[in-house]
Order: sequence, then structure tokens, then C-alpha cells
Amino acid sequence: MAQSEKTRLAAKLMVAKYGIAAPPIARMRARQASRQRDDAAVATWTAISRSATAVLSRSKEKGEVALSDVLGGGVVKQLIAADQVTREDVEHLMAETKRRRDGPVAEGNKRNNAAPYWSRESVTGRDKCA
Repeated sequence: MAQSEKTRLAAKLMVAKYGIAAPPIARMRARQASRQRDDAAVATWTAISRSATAVLSRSKEKGEVALSDVLGGGVVKQLIAADQVTREDVEHLMAETKRRRDGPVAEGNKRNNAAPYWSRESVTGRDKCA
């Protein structure tokens, strides 16, 4: 295992144990090692402190942004006006897209054995038998 991997692992373990206190604790240990004139330990604890700070600054999960936040932006308002659509049209389109993406058919597509979410009738306006 490379040294950087060990440093990241140590930082993750410290964050798991100490939470947001992990970087200050690692800096404290670096100072203790400095007092003992252990330069290798100082470098290691300093690297762990930096890595723990990076771990804490990353978002925990990729959360979805609220639709109202997206549609409330100035650029989006200008695009809606330029395309001559209403906010309700955009909300409806987004809801339909989310339903198609997250629905049972989308789950089936992950297994590569599902039918498409559209049908010939919905595309052509004609019945399949005609």
C-alpha cells in the first residue's frame, strides 16, 4: 500500500472516530511529535491532518437540488422567457423525466430486459393493430 493511501486511510479512520475534530487532533499530534523532534511523525501527522480536512470538505452524498432552487435562478428565468414557456411547463417536464428515470421501467432497463417506456401508439397516435 502506498504511503498516500495509508495517509488517506488514517484520515478516514480519524474522521470516523473523531468527526470534525479529526484535523485539529492530527495537528495536535504533529505538534507533540515536533516537541519530541520526530520529523517523520510531524510530516505524517501533518499529511493526515490535510487529508482529514479534505475528507470532511467533500460532500457526503450527491443530493438532489430542489426544483424550486433551479427554476428560481436568473439564467433559468431568462431561458424560460426566451423559449416562451411557463414555469409550470418546465415543472411538468421535469416531473415526467424524473418519473421515467426513477420508475419501474428504468429499473428494468438496468437489467437490460425491459420494454421501452414509449409505445408505438404514443409515438404515431395509431393503434398497434391498425
